[in-house]
Amino acid sequence: MKKFLFCFSLFLTGCGTTPYSDDYAEHTNTLTNGFIPETELTLAFIDENVDLRGVYNQNDTVDSTQMLYVDAVGGSAGAAGLIGQLIAHSFIIDSQRDEKLQAQQMEANQAISVLYGMTANLTLSGLVQDPNANLIPFELAKDETVRIKPIFFSDREFNRPYLTAIIWVPSNETGHNGKPLVKYRNLIQVHGDILTDDKIERLKNSDQALMVEILSALLNKTIAVVEKEMTGHYSVEDKNPQTYFIESNSRKKVVRGVIVEETCQDRVIKDLRSWVIVVPSQSLCTS
Repeated sequence: MKKFLFCFSLFLTGCGTTPYSDDYAEHTNTLTNGFIPETELTLAFIDENVDLRGVYNQNDTVDSTQMLYVDAVGGSAGAAGLIGQLIAHSFIIDSQRDEKLQAQQMEANQAISVLYGMTANLTLSGLVQDPNANLIPFELAKDETVRIKPIFFSDREFNRPYLTAIIWVPSNETGHNGKPLVKYRNLIQVHGDILTDDKIERLKNSDQALMVEILSALLNKTIAVVEKEMTGHYSVEDKNPQTYFIESNSRKKVVRGVIVEETCQDRVIKDLRSWVIVVPSQSLCTS
């Protein structure tokens, strides 16, 4: 009995570690041959809104919630009653975690509120510069069309904006839980250059032209990376993973993976989760 309750409590703890945000995706790929032929590739934004969010410390731990488990084993409720109490306690913790993350996100958004006035009337398609991009309107999307949800991020210092895009190809099948499956799903993250003090000051003074320039550069680079990823250009075969350090907002972010493309400006890394991460060359080091 004790062993069962211990295992059950571990199960509840594991449930609480599931990511809640929509800027996360586990890699899935069941496409034929693992990619889409270039002649068949189409992309579509799921909507035209420019989604801009503040960066916050995603510490979702909550203070200990005191709960007395009544009649744990010997009482009339027995094991079933205890399990019910454990589930209720888990839901309380999850609710507190959600509330904390929501409060942190709202605070981070408030810190960059000056930027929202410059994005209110922008559309994603309006930021796209490449007329040859394989983009089509969402209402024309086909079964094999790659759906894209871009999310722009900025910290309160405005010194390094970046973009996280969730991309997927839907499937006509559903899982055992009734939820729709996907043929492909992944996360693309594009880091921009560290902004100069002059550019940061211009953003604080609501320089919309600069804002459009920054967002457009991130989005167009993302589209180019999505096109290469979906057509099988980023192979990791015969390459040994290395540890890379990314200079990000005065901190170093550790990434373990392989470089799948190098340009004069950027390095493209596919990490161990198969996420594709684009980093300015000067912001990347191996020690």
